Parts: sequence; structure tokens; C-alpha cells
Amino acid sequence: MLFATVNSEKVEATPKAIGKCPLCKRTVFSKCGEVNIWHWAHHKDESCDSWYEPETKWHKNWKLIFGKDNCEIVISKDGIRHIADIFTNDSVVIELQNSPIQKPIIRKRENFYGERMIW
Repeated sequence: MLFATVNSEKVEATPKAIGKCPLCKRTVFSKCGEVNIWHWAHHKDESCDSWYEPETKWHKNWKLIFGKDNCEIVISKDGIRHIADIFTNDSVVIELQNSPIQKPIIRKRENFYGERMIW
């Protein structure tokens, strides 16, 4: 994830930082190397969103076009919570997908986010 909560503020990863996951509120740590994009990560095997997928610079750049206040937004429905890539000011969910994805997964996400969701 690009953003975590640090001192009640939504912030990008910086070297050796600790934050809280916006979805599960557990501790996440920054990963700020030279190869992958800087991001926040749960400790091993603790990812809280079953829809989580590794992201590329392509994802980061698209998310940041909409600003930090509109990306990686927790959406709740019927007691289930997921992190939408983008949630616009007009309440449209935009999911970014730049790799193959199975049709049942597409349907599951579309059903969860509803009619105001686009890929």
C-alpha cells in the first residue's frame, strides 16, 4: 500500500518508518529500497485484504493523479471491508488492473463495489 496512518495522518512510506494499516489498524512498516516502489507492508503473512496484489509504478502513478485523499480508500459493505484503488469525489470506485485477472474475481469485485465502479 502507498499510504499508512502515522500520527493520525495519511502518509507515504519513508525509510525505517512504522505506521498503521487503514483497513485493519495493525502495524505496517515501510519498505524503501532501490528496486521496488516505496510502500507500506504488513509483517509476513499478515495482509488484511484478500484482494491485495503487488503493485507497480504504473499503479502508483495512476493513484497519485487522483491525490492521496482519493486513493486507497476503505469501502465497507455488509460488514466486509476492502481497499479501493481510487474513490472519486463523485463516489465512483476505480480499480486499476494491469495484469491478468480471472473472471470470477472480476465479478466478485464488481458485485462488492456496485454499479459506480469502473476498471
